[in-house]
Amino acid sequence: MSLSLIPFKYFSDVQICIPKLYKDNISWFSITPQFTTLRVNVLKYSPEEIAEKIRNNLSEEATKNGFTTIPEVFVHGTIKDCIIIGSWKKSVYHDLEINGEVIIDVSCGNAVLRGADIFAPGVLALSNNVREGDAVNIYVDIKGTCRRGSIKLTCDDKLLIGNGIVKINRKTIFENNAKLNGIAIEVKFRASRVPSINFSPSYGILQNFPSIICSYVLEPSMNLTLLDMCASPGNKTSHLATIMKNKGTVIALDKTSKKVDKILSLCRQLELFNILAFAWDSTKAVLNELNENKKLTDGPPFNKNSFDRILLDAPCSALGNRPNLYNKITFKQLQSYSRLQKQLLHNAVELLKPGGILVYSTCTVTIEENEAIVLWALQKYSNLKLVKALPYFGSPGLIESGLSDEQRSCVQRYSMSTGNSPETDTVGFFIAKFVKSLNVM
Repeated sequence: MSLSLIPFKYFSDVQICIPKLYKDNISWFSITPQFTTLRVNVLKYSPEEIAEKIRNNLSEEATKNGFTTIPEVFVHGTIKDCIIIGSWKKSVYHDLEINGEVIIDVSCGNAVLRGADIFAPGVLALSNNVREGDAVNIYVDIKGTCRRGSIKLTCDDKLLIGNGIVKINRKTIFENNAKLNGIAIEVKFRASRVPSINFSPSYGILQNFPSIICSYVLEPSMNLTLLDMCASPGNKTSHLATIMKNKGTVIALDKTSKKVDKILSLCRQLELFNILAFAWDSTKAVLNELNENKKLTDGPPFNKNSFDRILLDAPCSALGNRPNLYNKITFKQLQSYSRLQKQLLHNAVELLKPGGILVYSTCTVTIEENEAIVLWALQKYSNLKLVKALPYFGSPGLIESGLSDEQRSCVQRYSMSTGNSPETDTVGFFIAKFVKSLNVM
């Protein structure tokens, strides 16, 4: 069996909202980045030590399957806690004897193409005759027409993305609507050729390259108090705490207790102890009147001018999350995000100390949620200054955004660009960095 990743063209009807650059290259959204990035828990491990463990694991897999080469694995030359893992060569695939097929949902398909196995909740249908240990072809139900548990393996539009080995039989997955979380299909071949990276959770976390950069742009240090306004799932929160070497204070907010529990669980896993997490809506995080007895450790809401650094990784349309085999976001949903982003940014400005740093980021590509928010903030808040978002690996803001050339050079946009490197072949992302004037206005 030989597959190659084709340029999928499934996208929603909101193409009017994306810049011309993307309209002319719409398949970019559904093509998998060829580099995987692992952020190492440097408080416990050496990045080169973990890189060598990954090389050894991939070498074992290559030997087992008769491969002659393994994906490249190396520590990033500048971002020293970041390991880069490349993809298998085009000629590498598993030639299995296929006994059936499995149909999975789009979100599961996206994850598989990024290196994940198939967990039971993502399975929509599985051939009736297959047993544990059998090999199956993996199809994605692109438009969501396959009914979960269906015996008929048909849907309006299904796409072959790989093959794998059945680990949980059909009866166990679907009987009495069983709620299982285990691996149902171990993926042996992906059309994306992205490897599956197996490692101990204490080593670190898989995190997109621009997301790793985002934490460095905020300039965290050990004697500061930081706020992560929309912290779930805690990847950036934990990175900030790690850079601060478990010193200072990182306060993480998210709206639901369940999400906060996940943040705290990740912190325990990485042995981070300088993080306080609260279930709170960040649009309501500012006290209207000064309360001199209020301590940050008491939790939100907070007094104005309370934090040295604030990260606002804002809720967004997430159009930059690649691959996305089918996107059905509506125009109305897209329009709603900028209003929320402005409200959150307003609170961030209120909570930031004079002289403090605010980083605004999204994982989307629209001008309305990125450069337009920056322009709005600069026009509304005379005490905000846009500065260069260093370290700088992205591209300048878009010309049609309304920002000046100098302003465009300060922000960094990760998007379609020439070259095949970990810095260019990434998810879509946007980062802007502000400094609040010492003269409070």
